[in-house]
Amino acid sequence: MAFNFGIHECNKYFLQHRIATKCRGYNRFEFLENPPIHIGYVRRFIERNEPIKKNRLETLQCCYDIYFGTVTNFRPAEAIRIYTKYNATSILAPCAGWGGRCFAAMHCNIPYFGYDTNIDLAPAYEAFIQEYNNSSTAQITFEDSAKADFSKLTYNMVFTSPPYWSREQYKHMPNYKNKKDWITTFLEPMIRNSYKYLAPGGHYCINVPKKMYPLLVNILGEADIHEPYHKLARNTTTYSEYIYIWRKPHCNSGMPLSM
Repeated sequence: MAFNFGIHECNKYFLQHRIATKCRGYNRFEFLENPPIHIGYVRRFIERNEPIKKNRLETLQCCYDIYFGTVTNFRPAEAIRIYTKYNATSILAPCAGWGGRCFAAMHCNIPYFGYDTNIDLAPAYEAFIQEYNNSSTAQITFEDSAKADFSKLTYNMVFTSPPYWSREQYKHMPNYKNKKDWITTFLEPMIRNSYKYLAPGGHYCINVPKKMYPLLVNILGEADIHEPYHKLARNTTTYSEYIYIWRKPHCNSGMPLSM
């Protein structure tokens, strides 16, 4: 399967929403259009002896990526690899995001239950599912997954990439006072809530930067598997990002969570 499989289809509906998402206070448009904001970063960029791009726009784009980060979509090809490798038959995505895992589930004809607080994505998801859904059941619910009722759903895989509180500011995401508030109000209840109804023997999969992994260990214990996230098109044996996977026991003994 091609490395970029499904990227064009997701971008068709979600690229404009990703670009409009704020990273560390500004979205890409705001940064590019406001010299008072970007001039200091350009100076720092040059002082670091970064390669100068061919034109001003390329330089600004590179500055934004370095100093603010990028809002990326999870690659459908990687989601398909995980679904296949770990025998997913029904998937819960507590943070649905930009359609990558949903597209992969539709391609594999696997039922998919996505949750997100960004109600602005509703028209995009409706059209997206209508165009690309095959015989699978793909559903998106716009609700806080930390408070949602998953008890009536049947799923043997949870797969998500939760936003990091200080980096991305998604539309309609609650405002958290600080990191501790984000953990206690969102991250921990979201994980506990979605793990609780995961089928025994199922897999709980979270893709986060390495610096977030200790937060997951505090909630779930050490992951059973550190699955490399093949994020780069070129072949590499060095991975800076992983999909951390916990396998839910078939009985209550040894469960990583205290429910």
